[in-house]
Amino acid sequence: TLDHVYEEEVPVPGLADCIDVTDDGSLLYDANDELREMGRDGGTPRTIFRCHDHFGQNFNCYTNTINWNPADDTVTMSYPEPAMVLQVSRETGEIVGQYVLPINPISDQSSPLYCPPNLPTGNVNPACIKGFHYRDGEYTTIMFSGHPGAIPQRITSNGEIHGCLHD
Repeated sequence: TLDHVYEEEVPVPGLADCIDVTDDGSLLYDANDELREMGRDGGTPRTIFRCHDHFGQNFNCYTNTINWNPADDTVTMSYPEPAMVLQVSRETGEIVGQYVLPINPISDQSSPLYCPPNLPTGNVNPACIKGFHYRDGEYTTIMFSGHPGAIPQRITSNGEIHGCLHD
């Protein structure tokens, strides 16, 4: 727990950045281009979804969020470089939702819809990277006033949102 009342160290093969824990104690985690699940018993992890299998080898499969939704047993992952949120079935690994910010340079920069064209390198313009809050089946765009691109990374117990700016 965050207050260190209970601590346990568990080796997690291939763990990259993000985790979430299901009600039954299974660990959902990012292993570079894979979404994996490891049971509470610490046995062999199973692969739920392979990013490169779906999007190809040139796709940037780095994800900075893994969120389990118990209501429909799906996992939401955020891919910041292509500015995309993906939702997959925990049971089958099938994609059940995909949310991409379309290029829209004519919107005001303070609008969550603002997204200028890609950079000359082909990378997504950092201003197109938005954060999303998922609650009760609804997505809300999270922005920081005066900055078109932002990635919320943590929500504290008192509701403060921490992250980084990209613009």
